[in-house]
Amino acid sequence: MKNIQSNSDKQLDLKTVFNWIFIYLVLLSPSVFLGPPQGKVFDLPEFYASARMILAGQGGQIYSPEAIRVVEQQFFAGQAGQVFYIPPPAAWLVSPLGLFNPIACNIFWPLILILAVCGSLFLLQRSYNLSNRTMLWAAVALVYSGPEWESIRHGQLAPLLLLALCLALYFEKKNKTVLCAAALSLLLLKPQYLLPLFVFLLGAGRLKLVLYLVLDSVILAASSLIVLGKNCYIEYYNLLHYSAIHREWMKPEVGPTIRGQLLRFFPTADAQVLILSSILTAAFLLLCFWMGRHWQKHKNLFELGLLSVLPGSMLTALHCHNYDLLLLLPTCFVLCQCWRIKTFQPLVCKSFLSLLLFMLPIYSWIHYYYLLRGGIINPLFFSLVVFSWCCAIAAIKLVKENGAG
Repeated sequence: MKNIQSNSDKQLDLKTVFNWIFIYLVLLSPSVFLGPPQGKVFDLPEFYASARMILAGQGGQIYSPEAIRVVEQQFFAGQAGQVFYIPPPAAWLVSPLGLFNPIACNIFWPLILILAVCGSLFLLQRSYNLSNRTMLWAAVALVYSGPEWESIRHGQLAPLLLLALCLALYFEKKNKTVLCAAALSLLLLKPQYLLPLFVFLLGAGRLKLVLYLVLDSVILAASSLIVLGKNCYIEYYNLLHYSAIHREWMKPEVGPTIRGQLLRFFPTADAQVLILSSILTAAFLLLCFWMGRHWQKHKNLFELGLLSVLPGSMLTALHCHNYDLLLLLPTCFVLCQCWRIKTFQPLVCKSFLSLLLFMLPIYSWIHYYYLLRGGIINPLFFSLVVFSWCCAIAAIKLVKENGAG
C-alpha cells in the first residue's frame, strides 16, 4: 500500500513539474514584447569555450583573455567574446558543455535554464506547501522580472544557482544536512553570495552543515587542481588582480551594488572605490557572523539567513549583475510567509513595492535607456537598498517574535 502511494506521489510530482513548464512558457510568450532590446553580448561562449579547453587539456589557460577569446571566436563567430571568471574550484563543473557542438548548445542551453527556473518554483512550492494559485502569481511576477529575463537572455548561470539554493532550502527543511551542503557548494560558481551565508551559519554554530560544506568545497578544489593544474590558480589570481582596477571586462559599475553606485559618482577613482567597497564587504561579513551568534536559537535559522544575509551580500558584493538578483526569489518566499503575521504586512508591502523597478518594462527603460547611456544615479541600487533594509528589519522582528537572540 505504501509503495502504491509513493508511486502515485511521484507521478503527481512529475505532472506538477510539466504543468509548471507549460504555465511558464505560456506566460513567457507575451513578455517577449516587454523584454529588453536584443543585444549581441552572450555569456554562453565563455562557458562553452572554457569547457572545450578543459576537455582538450588546456584548463590552465581558461583565465587567459587572449586564449579563451580565440576559442570563443572559433565556435561563436560574430558574438562578442567574454572573459571567464568562475573560480577554479567550480570551473571544471561547466566542462560537460564541451561534449556538445555549439549549435546544439545554443538550442538546449536556454531550455536548461528555463527548466531550472521551473524546478526552482516547484521546489519552493513543496518547501512551503503553497497552493497552485499562489504559485501562479509567483510565476507571473518571475516571468515579468528583469533579472529573470536577463539571465535567460544572456545565458547566465543564475537560474542554475537559484535551483541549487532552492534545493538547499528544501533539503534543510527535510533535515538532510549532507544534501543541503552539497546543493550549497554549487554556489561556489559565484562565491561572493555563498561566503556571507557560510559566515552566518558558522557564527550560528551550524557546525555539521558548515563542515560538510567545507568538505564539499575541498573536494571541488582538489579535483579542479587535478583537472586544471596549479597554473590555473595563478592565472585566475592575475586576472582578478588586473580586473580590480581595469573595468572593461567585468563592468562593476553596471551592477546595483555599493561599488557600482560609487563608480558612477567617481568614475576615475577605481582604486579608492575598490578599497572602500572591500572594507564594507569585510564589515558585512563581520555583521553576518554577529547575527549568526545572536540568532542561533531561531528555529528557522537557514531561512533567517536567506532573509538577512542574501540581499546584503548582493548589495555589498564587489561584483553583482542584475541577473544575479534572481537568487532573491527564496528570500521573497520567506517574506511571503511573514504576511500571515499582521504586524509584518506593511513591511512586506514596502519590500515588494521596492522591487517594482525590476519589473518589465520599467527595468528595460532604466537599464538600457538611462544607465547604459551614462546615468549617474542608479535607481536599481536604491531599490535594492530599500529591499535589503526591509528584509533586515523583518529578520529582526522574526527573531523577537520567536524569543531568540
